[in-house]
Amino acid sequence: MALISRLTQLVRADFHAVLDRVEEPELLLRQAVRDMEQELAHAQSRIERLIAQTEQLNARSESLSSSLSDINAELDLCFETDNESLARHLVKKKLTTAQLMQAVKQKLAEADRKLAIEKKTQAENRLRFESMRQKADVLAADERDANDAQEAFDDPATIRDEDVEIAFLREKQRRAKS
Repeated sequence: MALISRLTQLVRADFHAVLDRVEEPELLLRQAVRDMEQELAHAQSRIERLIAQTEQLNARSESLSSSLSDINAELDLCFETDNESLARHLVKKKLTTAQLMQAVKQKLAEADRKLAIEKKTQAENRLRFESMRQKADVLAADERDANDAQEAFDDPATIRDEDVEIAFLREKQRRAKS
């Protein structure tokens, strides 16, 4: 029984080692950077939508404020001319407009709150992204340097005949002094 569990453990360890070799860290890091870029783009579009919504709500609020001013002017006229039935109608209209204005202000406050949160989150994510991108660049540079060093080590053509001759003469001279 112990032999089977040990063999299973060895096979599992070998399988994980193979997977580690298959998964290239540089490729995984590049994919993570692409994923983060995509998420930042989605966050930017959410922010743009919230800004557009805020602008629309501000325009609606200004329109309702203007309507309230007009209604107040019309109410003044109705009370000056003792037209109470028209004044009642305008009071109802004023109450409806005021309720609508209150709802718009609440939506505007909520949109502003969401916008602030989105901007803060995006700023934090952008900092993390830049940090990850810098790490990826460093890793890629290290990988290139390691590959260049390995190629120089593997490639015997980089050693010139003149280098061999000079090294040979130095070795011969050093041995002659001994």
